[in-house]
Amino acid sequence: MANNLLLVVDSYISDNTRAEACSNLITQLRTYLPEYEILLINKSNNSFDLEKKVDYYFNYGKSFLVGYPPERILDGRYEAPYVYVGTGAGTCENWLPFVGIHDHVAGIYNSFVLSANIAKTLGYNKVFKVEFDTVFDIEELLEIKNDFPKEWDYLFYGKRKEGQWAKPWHYLIDVHICGYLVNLFDGFNIVKNDDEFWQLCDRLEYWGKWIEYIIPHVLEYQNQKSPLSGIYYEGHWHEKFPKTQFDIINGAGGWTEKWKNIPKVCKVSYSAEEDYIPNEYTLFYWNDKENNLEVSVKIYNQDEVIHNFHINLAPNCYFLEKFPLNNELTIEKTNIYNGTIETYTEIVSPENIGKFNTRFLYN
Repeated sequence: MANNLLLVVDSYISDNTRAEACSNLITQLRTYLPEYEILLINKSNNSFDLEKKVDYYFNYGKSFLVGYPPERILDGRYEAPYVYVGTGAGTCENWLPFVGIHDHVAGIYNSFVLSANIAKTLGYNKVFKVEFDTVFDIEELLEIKNDFPKEWDYLFYGKRKEGQWAKPWHYLIDVHICGYLVNLFDGFNIVKNDDEFWQLCDRLEYWGKWIEYIIPHVLEYQNQKSPLSGIYYEGHWHEKFPKTQFDIINGAGGWTEKWKNIPKVCKVSYSAEEDYIPNEYTLFYWNDKENNLEVSVKIYNQDEVIHNFHINLAPNCYFLEKFPLNNELTIEKTNIYNGTIETYTEIVSPENIGKFNTRFLYN
Protein backbone atom coordinates (compact mmCIF):
# COMPACT_ATOMS: atom_id res chain seq x y z
CA MET A 1 0.00 0.00 0.00
CA ALA A 2 1.31 3.45 -0.89
CA ASN A 3 0.47 4.84 2.53
CA ASN A 4 2.81 2.32 4.17
CA LEU A 5 5.95 3.61 2.43
CA LEU A 6 7.64 7.00 2.60
CA LEU A 7 10.06 8.19 -0.06
CA VAL A 8 13.10 9.90 1.44
CA VAL A 9 15.51 12.11 -0.46
CA ASP A 10 18.86 12.33 1.33
CA SER A 11 20.64 15.56 0.44
CA TYR A 12 23.35 18.08 1.15
CA ILE A 13 22.13 21.18 -0.67
CA SER A 14 25.09 23.51 -0.35
CA ASP A 15 24.97 25.27 -3.74
CA ASN A 16 22.80 25.88 -6.79
CA THR A 17 24.13 22.85 -8.66
CA ARG A 18 23.17 20.50 -5.84
CA ALA A 19 19.84 22.23 -5.37
CA GLU A 20 19.02 21.84 -9.06
CA ALA A 21 19.90 18.14 -9.00
CA CYS A 22 17.75 17.61 -5.92
CA SER A 23 14.85 19.56 -7.40
CA ASN A 24 14.98 17.51 -10.59
CA LEU A 25 14.91 14.26 -8.61
CA ILE A 26 11.92 15.42 -6.58
CA THR A 27 10.13 16.30 -9.82
CA GLN A 28 10.82 12.81 -11.17
CA LEU A 29 9.46 11.19 -8.02
CA ARG A 30 6.39 13.44 -8.01
CA THR A 31 5.67 12.68 -11.67
CA TYR A 32 6.16 8.92 -11.74
CA LEU A 33 5.42 7.95 -8.13
CA PRO A 34 2.60 10.38 -7.38
CA GLU A 35 0.90 8.14 -4.83
CA TYR A 36 3.87 8.30 -2.44
CA GLU A 37 4.71 11.16 -0.08
CA ILE A 38 8.25 12.55 0.08
CA LEU A 39 10.48 13.52 2.99
CA LEU A 40 13.53 15.66 2.19
CA ILE A 41 16.44 15.40 4.65
CA ASN A 42 18.93 18.20 4.15
CA LYS A 43 22.27 18.25 5.94
CA SER A 44 23.11 21.75 4.71
CA ASN A 45 21.74 24.89 6.34
CA ASN A 46 20.41 26.30 3.04
CA SER A 47 17.24 24.75 1.63
CA PHE A 48 16.93 26.77 -1.62
CA ASP A 49 13.16 26.63 -0.93
CA LEU A 50 13.03 22.93 -1.81
CA GLU A 51 10.97 22.26 1.31
CA LYS A 52 8.06 23.68 -0.70
CA LYS A 53 8.30 20.80 -3.21
CA VAL A 54 7.96 17.96 -0.69
CA ASP A 55 5.48 16.77 1.91
CA TYR A 56 7.92 16.75 4.83
CA TYR A 57 11.23 18.50 5.39
CA PHE A 58 13.89 17.96 8.03
CA ASN A 59 17.09 19.93 8.33
CA TYR A 60 20.04 18.45 10.19
CA GLY A 61 22.81 20.97 9.69
CA LYS A 62 25.20 19.47 12.22
CA SER A 63 27.01 17.01 9.99
CA PHE A 64 30.70 16.44 10.61
CA LEU A 65 33.57 14.73 8.85
CA VAL A 66 35.05 11.67 10.53
CA GLY A 67 38.76 12.18 11.03
CA TYR A 68 41.82 10.00 11.50
CA PRO A 69 41.06 6.61 13.06
CA PRO A 70 42.21 6.17 16.68
CA GLU A 71 45.33 4.14 17.34
CA ARG A 72 43.36 1.40 19.12
CA ILE A 73 41.58 0.70 15.82
CA LEU A 74 44.58 1.11 13.57
CA ASP A 75 46.24 -1.71 15.50
CA GLY A 76 44.97 -4.45 13.21
CA ARG A 77 41.23 -3.73 13.07
CA TYR A 78 40.82 -0.78 10.74
CA GLU A 79 39.49 -1.63 7.26
CA ALA A 80 41.79 0.61 5.25
CA PRO A 81 40.03 1.89 2.13
CA TYR A 82 41.38 0.66 -1.16
CA VAL A 83 40.35 0.17 -4.75
CA TYR A 84 41.79 -2.32 -7.16
CA VAL A 85 41.95 -3.29 -10.82
CA GLY A 86 42.21 -6.93 -11.78
CA THR A 87 44.19 -7.86 -14.89
CA GLY A 88 45.41 -11.03 -16.54
CA ALA A 89 48.82 -10.50 -14.96
CA GLY A 90 47.60 -9.72 -11.46
CA THR A 91 45.93 -7.02 -9.39
CA CYS A 92 46.79 -3.37 -8.86
CA GLU A 93 45.90 -2.45 -5.28
CA ASN A 94 45.49 1.26 -4.65
CA TRP A 95 45.37 1.89 -0.92
CA LEU A 96 43.71 5.21 -0.13
CA PRO A 97 44.54 7.68 2.67
CA PHE A 98 42.88 7.46 6.09
CA VAL A 99 41.37 10.94 5.77
CA GLY A 100 39.82 12.60 2.75
CA ILE A 101 38.03 9.41 1.70
CA HIS A 102 34.44 8.78 2.86
CA ASP A 103 34.86 11.22 5.76
CA HIS A 104 31.15 12.11 5.34
CA VAL A 105 30.14 8.58 6.38
CA ALA A 106 28.59 9.72 9.68
CA GLY A 107 26.22 12.09 7.90
CA ILE A 108 24.98 9.34 5.61
CA TYR A 109 24.54 6.93 8.52
CA ASN A 110 22.64 9.59 10.46
CA SER A 111 20.25 10.08 7.53
CA PHE A 112 19.34 6.37 7.71
CA VAL A 113 18.54 6.63 11.41
CA LEU A 114 16.69 9.94 11.03
CA SER A 115 14.63 8.73 8.07
CA ALA A 116 13.55 5.60 9.93
CA ASN A 117 12.59 7.51 13.07
CA ILE A 118 10.76 10.29 11.22
CA ALA A 119 8.85 7.80 9.06
CA LYS A 120 7.84 5.83 12.14
CA THR A 121 6.63 9.02 13.85
CA LEU A 122 4.57 9.84 10.76
CA GLY A 123 2.96 6.40 10.82
CA TYR A 124 4.83 4.73 7.99
CA ASN A 125 6.13 1.16 8.04
CA LYS A 126 8.75 1.40 5.30
CA VAL A 127 11.24 3.83 3.83
CA PHE A 128 12.69 3.98 0.36
CA LYS A 129 15.68 6.30 0.43
CA VAL A 130 17.31 7.93 -2.61
CA GLU A 131 20.44 10.07 -2.73
CA PHE A 132 19.66 13.51 -4.08
CA ASP A 133 22.07 13.42 -7.04
CA THR A 134 20.25 10.61 -8.84
CA VAL A 135 18.70 10.81 -12.30
CA PHE A 136 16.40 7.86 -12.88
CA ASP A 137 15.69 6.24 -16.17
CA ILE A 138 11.90 6.13 -16.10
CA GLU A 139 11.57 2.48 -17.08
CA GLU A 140 14.07 1.51 -14.38
CA LEU A 141 12.29 3.68 -11.81
CA LEU A 142 9.00 1.95 -12.56
CA GLU A 143 10.77 -1.41 -12.28
CA ILE A 144 11.95 -0.40 -8.80
CA LYS A 145 8.42 0.69 -7.92
CA ASN A 146 7.15 -2.83 -8.59
CA ASP A 147 8.99 -4.02 -5.46
CA PHE A 148 7.41 -1.45 -3.14
CA PRO A 149 4.22 -3.39 -2.33
CA LYS A 150 6.03 -6.69 -1.83
CA GLU A 151 6.76 -8.14 1.61
CA TRP A 152 10.27 -7.14 2.70
CA ASP A 153 12.15 -5.97 5.74
CA TYR A 154 14.87 -4.60 3.48
CA LEU A 155 15.23 -3.88 -0.22
CA PHE A 156 18.95 -3.71 -0.97
CA TYR A 157 20.83 -3.42 -4.23
CA GLY A 158 24.39 -4.29 -5.17
CA LYS A 159 25.12 -7.00 -2.62
CA ARG A 160 28.64 -8.25 -3.26
CA LYS A 161 32.08 -8.90 -1.83
CA GLU A 162 35.03 -6.96 -3.13
CA GLY A 163 38.74 -7.39 -2.61
CA GLN A 164 40.72 -10.22 -1.11
CA TRP A 165 41.44 -8.31 2.10
CA ALA A 166 37.80 -8.07 3.24
CA LYS A 167 36.84 -10.32 6.13
CA PRO A 168 34.97 -13.47 5.04
CA TRP A 169 31.71 -12.22 6.61
CA HIS A 170 31.96 -8.72 5.13
CA TYR A 171 29.79 -7.75 2.21
CA LEU A 172 28.63 -4.42 0.90
CA ILE A 173 25.60 -2.91 -0.76
CA ASP A 174 25.03 0.19 -2.86
CA VAL A 175 23.34 2.91 -0.86
CA HIS A 176 22.30 5.25 -3.67
CA ILE A 177 18.87 3.64 -3.37
CA CYS A 178 17.57 1.22 -0.73
CA GLY A 179 14.49 0.32 1.20
CA TYR A 180 14.04 -0.78 4.82
CA LEU A 181 11.50 -1.18 7.58
CA VAL A 182 11.34 1.73 9.99
CA ASN A 183 12.38 -0.57 12.85
CA LEU A 184 15.60 -1.69 11.15
CA PHE A 185 17.46 0.96 13.14
CA ASP A 186 15.69 0.40 16.45
CA GLY A 187 18.24 0.79 19.24
CA PHE A 188 20.59 2.84 17.06
CA ASN A 189 21.10 6.57 17.55
CA ILE A 190 22.65 9.25 15.39
CA VAL A 191 26.34 9.87 16.00
CA LYS A 192 27.44 13.41 16.83
CA ASN A 193 31.24 13.16 16.89
CA ASP A 194 34.19 10.92 16.07
CA ASP A 195 34.08 9.07 19.37
CA GLU A 196 30.44 8.10 18.87
CA PHE A 197 31.14 6.99 15.32
CA TRP A 198 33.97 4.66 16.36
CA GLN A 199 31.79 3.34 19.20
CA LEU A 200 29.22 2.45 16.53
CA CYS A 201 31.97 0.59 14.68
CA ASP A 202 32.84 -1.28 17.89
CA ARG A 203 29.23 -2.33 18.23
CA LEU A 204 28.99 -3.55 14.64
CA GLU A 205 32.48 -5.08 14.63
CA TYR A 206 33.29 -3.24 11.43
CA TRP A 207 35.93 -0.56 11.70
CA GLY A 208 35.92 1.60 8.62
CA LYS A 209 34.35 4.56 6.83
CA TRP A 210 32.49 2.72 4.09
CA ILE A 211 28.74 3.28 4.57
CA GLU A 212 28.26 0.48 2.03
CA TYR A 213 29.56 -1.93 4.70
CA ILE A 214 28.01 -0.25 7.75
CA ILE A 215 24.38 -0.58 6.65
CA PRO A 216 24.50 -4.35 6.00
CA HIS A 217 26.34 -4.73 9.31
CA VAL A 218 23.38 -3.05 11.02
CA LEU A 219 21.13 -5.58 9.29
CA GLU A 220 23.28 -8.51 10.42
CA TYR A 221 23.38 -7.10 13.97
CA GLN A 222 19.57 -6.92 14.08
CA ASN A 223 19.32 -10.38 12.51
CA GLN A 224 20.97 -11.84 15.58
CA LYS A 225 18.08 -10.64 17.73
CA SER A 226 15.16 -11.19 15.36
CA PRO A 227 15.55 -12.74 11.89
CA LEU A 228 14.69 -10.41 9.04
CA SER A 229 13.81 -11.26 5.47
CA GLY A 230 13.96 -9.13 2.38
CA ILE A 231 15.11 -8.65 -1.17
CA TYR A 232 18.74 -8.55 -2.24
CA TYR A 233 19.79 -7.75 -5.77
CA GLU A 234 23.36 -8.89 -6.26
CA GLY A 235 25.92 -7.29 -8.54
CA HIS A 236 26.89 -3.66 -9.03
CA TRP A 237 24.12 -1.10 -9.52
CA HIS A 238 25.20 -0.22 -13.06
CA GLU A 239 24.56 -3.83 -14.07
CA LYS A 240 20.91 -3.73 -12.97
CA PHE A 241 20.26 -0.07 -13.77
CA PRO A 242 22.53 0.81 -16.69
CA LYS A 243 20.47 3.83 -17.77
CA THR A 244 20.02 5.48 -14.37
CA GLN A 245 22.65 7.99 -13.32
CA PHE A 246 23.79 7.81 -9.71
CA ASP A 247 26.21 10.12 -7.95
CA ILE A 248 26.12 12.78 -10.67
CA ILE A 249 27.67 15.29 -8.27
CA ASN A 250 30.95 14.18 -6.76
CA GLY A 251 33.05 16.88 -5.13
CA ALA A 252 36.77 16.96 -5.83
CA GLY A 253 38.81 15.03 -3.30
CA GLY A 254 40.59 11.79 -2.58
CA TRP A 255 37.80 9.58 -3.90
CA THR A 256 37.37 11.36 -7.23
CA GLU A 257 41.14 11.59 -7.66
CA LYS A 258 42.03 8.03 -6.70
CA TRP A 259 43.12 7.20 -10.26
CA LYS A 260 44.86 10.47 -11.05
CA ASN A 261 48.63 10.69 -11.49
CA ILE A 262 48.95 7.88 -14.04
CA PRO A 263 50.87 5.61 -14.21
CA LYS A 264 50.78 4.55 -10.60
CA VAL A 265 54.18 3.61 -9.21
CA CYS A 266 53.62 0.23 -7.56
CA LYS A 267 55.69 -1.90 -5.26
CA VAL A 268 55.77 -5.50 -6.45
CA SER A 269 54.63 -8.71 -4.75
CA TYR A 270 54.29 -12.26 -6.00
CA SER A 271 52.11 -13.59 -3.17
CA ALA A 272 49.49 -12.07 -0.90
CA GLU A 273 51.58 -12.87 2.18
CA GLU A 274 54.63 -11.09 0.77
CA ASP A 275 54.88 -7.37 1.43
CA TYR A 276 57.02 -6.24 -1.51
CA ILE A 277 60.26 -6.81 -3.41
CA PRO A 278 62.63 -3.88 -2.74
CA ASN A 279 64.49 -4.08 -6.06
CA GLU A 280 61.51 -4.05 -8.45
CA TYR A 281 58.65 -1.72 -9.29
CA THR A 282 55.74 -1.64 -11.72
CA LEU A 283 54.16 1.25 -13.58
CA PHE A 284 50.42 0.68 -13.84
CA TYR A 285 48.47 2.66 -16.42
CA TRP A 286 44.70 2.74 -15.91
CA ASN A 287 41.97 4.94 -17.37
CA ASP A 288 38.80 5.05 -15.27
CA LYS A 289 37.44 8.03 -17.19
CA GLU A 290 34.78 8.32 -19.88
CA ASN A 291 37.14 9.49 -22.65
CA ASN A 292 40.68 8.68 -23.76
CA LEU A 293 43.59 9.46 -21.45
CA GLU A 294 46.93 10.37 -23.02
CA VAL A 295 49.98 9.56 -20.90
CA SER A 296 53.68 10.28 -21.41
CA VAL A 297 56.43 9.02 -19.10
CA LYS A 298 60.14 9.71 -18.83
CA ILE A 299 62.35 7.90 -16.34
CA TYR A 300 65.70 9.45 -15.40
CA ASN A 301 68.76 7.84 -13.85
CA GLN A 302 70.36 11.06 -12.71
CA ASP A 303 70.46 13.09 -15.97
CA GLU A 304 70.12 10.15 -18.34
CA VAL A 305 66.72 9.27 -19.82
CA ILE A 306 66.48 5.50 -19.50
CA HIS A 307 62.82 5.10 -20.49
CA ASN A 308 60.59 7.24 -22.69
CA PHE A 309 57.04 6.01 -23.28
CA HIS A 310 53.76 7.35 -24.62
CA ILE A 311 50.33 5.71 -24.63
CA ASN A 312 46.75 6.72 -25.43
CA LEU A 313 44.47 4.75 -23.12
CA ALA A 314 40.84 4.13 -24.04
CA PRO A 315 38.29 4.13 -21.17
CA ASN A 316 38.59 1.14 -18.80
CA CYS A 317 41.85 0.03 -20.38
CA TYR A 318 45.15 -0.70 -18.67
CA PHE A 319 48.81 -1.25 -19.44
CA LEU A 320 51.69 -2.18 -17.16
CA GLU A 321 55.46 -2.23 -17.19
CA LYS A 322 57.82 -3.85 -14.70
CA PHE A 323 61.38 -2.65 -14.07
CA PRO A 324 64.36 -3.45 -11.84
CA LEU A 325 65.05 -0.94 -9.08
CA ASN A 326 68.68 -0.72 -8.05
CA ASN A 327 69.12 2.98 -7.36
CA GLU A 328 67.19 6.24 -7.12
CA LEU A 329 65.17 7.18 -10.21
CA THR A 330 63.08 10.21 -11.17
CA ILE A 331 59.79 9.58 -12.96
CA GLU A 332 58.16 12.43 -14.86
CA LYS A 333 54.57 11.98 -16.04
CA THR A 334 52.21 13.98 -18.22
CA ASN A 335 48.48 13.22 -18.27
CA ILE A 336 46.23 14.83 -20.89
CA TYR A 337 42.47 14.46 -20.54
CA ASN A 338 39.89 16.48 -22.44
CA GLY A 339 42.55 19.05 -23.24
CA THR A 340 43.66 19.50 -19.61
CA ILE A 341 47.36 18.84 -19.02
CA GLU A 342 48.63 17.69 -15.61
CA THR A 343 52.24 16.87 -14.79
CA TYR A 344 53.68 14.86 -11.90
CA THR A 345 57.16 14.00 -10.68
CA GLU A 346 57.99 11.15 -8.31
CA ILE A 347 61.22 9.78 -6.88
CA VAL A 348 61.51 6.02 -6.43
CA SER A 349 64.33 4.04 -4.88
CA PRO A 350 64.89 0.71 -3.07
CA GLU A 351 64.71 2.68 0.18
CA ASN A 352 61.34 4.38 -0.40
CA ILE A 353 59.40 1.96 -2.63
CA GLY A 354 57.79 0.39 0.45
CA LYS A 355 56.14 3.73 1.29
CA PHE A 356 54.10 3.85 -1.90
CA ASN A 357 50.36 3.23 -1.40
CA THR A 358 50.02 1.17 -4.57
CA ARG A 359 51.08 -2.42 -5.02
CA PHE A 360 50.93 -4.78 -7.98
CA LEU A 361 50.29 -8.33 -6.86
CA TYR A 362 51.33 -10.64 -9.68
CA ASN A 363 49.51 -13.92 -10.23
